[in-house]
Amino acid sequence: MVIDVRGTNGSEGNWDWHGPEEQRDCVEVIEWVARQPWCNGNVGTMGCSYFAIAANLVATLHPPSLKAIFPYDCQTDSYRQSHYPGGIPNDGHARLWSAAVETLNFRSGRNPNTAAMKEHLRDLLALKHSLDGPHYWERSTWPRLAEIKTPAYFGCHWLFYLHLRGPFNSWMGTGNITKRMLIGPTPKPVRPFAAYHMEALRWYDHFLKGMDSGVLEGAPIHLWILGENTWRDEYEWPLARTRWTEFYLGGTAGKGTLTETPPLEGEQTLDYQPGSNQWLWGQPRLVYRTSLLDQPMEVTGPIQLNLVMASSATDTDWGYSFMTRRRMEAFVS
Repeated sequence: MVIDVRGTNGSEGNWDWHGPEEQRDCVEVIEWVARQPWCNGNVGTMGCSYFAIAANLVATLHPPSLKAIFPYDCQTDSYRQSHYPGGIPNDGHARLWSAAVETLNFRSGRNPNTAAMKEHLRDLLALKHSLDGPHYWERSTWPRLAEIKTPAYFGCHWLFYLHLRGPFNSWMGTGNITKRMLIGPTPKPVRPFAAYHMEALRWYDHFLKGMDSGVLEGAPIHLWILGENTWRDEYEWPLARTRWTEFYLGGTAGKGTLTETPPLEGEQTLDYQPGSNQWLWGQPRLVYRTSLLDQPMEVTGPIQLNLVMASSATDTDWGYSFMTRRRMEAFVS
């Protein structure tokens, strides 16, 4: 079953965008499905992005008939991971997403009551909720991941910055439950979600039908190793054998270095003029490079940048990217 939540597409009422009312609606739908003569009483959820977020949220409310979830591409913090990563408005995503919602609901003729949806989209594009707070907390699972007791299979692909933190946060925040995690290559096609339907089928054959599908055999974490382009199984996250390494920003402007020893140089200055021709091409910027590697180096784990800065402007945004010569591995603003 594909559900149009309250106030979207063909459903009546006012849209609550992952809010408390929508979460309660999902509980009611799950229990209604479980009572139907064509259902054995066991219900699972399926889907990516909005569907996956709804699955995580409804699992915190413990519907009796919800036996397993498979949230793929599922951010857990609507403020930091979706709308304001690093406190910076993610207006590109907001505009694309709003356009898709508008097409489905305003132009299709299916939705007779779009007032609440228009209000939400206006607030989103006008940056009304620019600070973290209750508006995002009640629509995010990070404050209550420990309340999820349902068996869960979390997943994403390495280059999907919007949702990538979600499965890792879910894995570490859900506690001692039956769970699996899969972080793979970019699926083809990216949408609609189809790449891991066979794995989801194994998951639900086990929990909804009681079949011996083998889905719980072996390691619980499946990682696609970029560069080697192969799958590898792991038993914990972060990886126990990780060699945590501190690098330091040094050198001079245009010749920045990234070394394991603190630099002797002091601060660096960047003269940045928004709206200039240089700005249109992402210049100027500070680049820091390690020395050439004499052997392959794998980076599989969290990356953190501690940056101390001052600006002559009233307000400013800072972004950083971590890159190898093969591909960009992570981007954080």
